[in-house]
Order: sequence, then C-alpha cells, then structure tokens
Amino acid sequence: MAHLVYANWVMNKIGDKIIHFQNAQPWLHFYIAHIANLLGQPLSPADSERMQRALKYCRNEGFGGGHGQLDHLAPTYAGFLAILELGPSAYHVIDRVGLYSLLQKLKKGGRFMMHEEGECDLRASFIAALLVKSLRLPEDVLSEVA
Repeated sequence: MAHLVYANWVMNKIGDKIIHFQNAQPWLHFYIAHIANLLGQPLSPADSERMQRALKYCRNEGFGGGHGQLDHLAPTYAGFLAILELGPSAYHVIDRVGLYSLLQKLKKGGRFMMHEEGECDLRASFIAALLVKSLRLPEDVLSEVA
C-alpha cells in the first residue's frame, strides 16, 4: 500500500506543480493511474477529471512531455496508456485525427522518428503500430515500415 500512498501524495500534494516535470508529465500520470488500478483503488472521478485536464495540457497532435513541448512518441505512448488506465470516460482526450497526422509527419521512408527530425528506432515503429492498431487509425501509414 506504500505505492498507493505515494501515488495519492503525487496527485494531491504535487498537484499543479507537476508542470515542473517538464519532460515526464504523461509518464507520471500513467504511473499514478496504473498503480491505483493495480492495487484495486481506481482514481476518484475528481482525480480522473483533473488528470484528463492535465493530459490535454500536454497534447498537441500527440503528446509532448509538458505544455508547449513538441510531440514525441514516448510521451504520446505514456499519454495513451494513462488514458487507457482512466477508462472510457477519458477516451475523448485522444485526438485521433491529429495523431494520424503526427504519424504521417514522423514517417521517414520505412521507419518512424520519435519526434520531428529525431532518431528512428524500433521504439518508434512499435509505438506507431500499437497506436494505429489500438485506435483503428488508417493503416496506410504503416505501409512499407521496415
């Protein structure tokens, strides 16, 4: 239960100061929601709503690590996982059209970049395929992926 106490502390004591975790905000939201669900103590509706607002703050087409940051597939993956942990009431946070547009921009030949002008690696291809399949985005963006 120490994990749950810590997750609750992060949600309620750090609160709005979470913006200082500039590159990790979606990851912190995922960890908190995941810990709560694993321990059978889902977030309250008020905490879930607060987390959804915070995730929207990080969202562009995908998600950046914090407000105003460039889209990056790692925090986009974390944001997606956090939304799954929050459940159907949070699904509206995902911008499916924007996410598809982002994946088109990040495709470079038969590979995906983690962010615009960023590194191409297996993580990027894995995250892109997972998002396309899970969100039922048009699969043409996956054509010719190595």
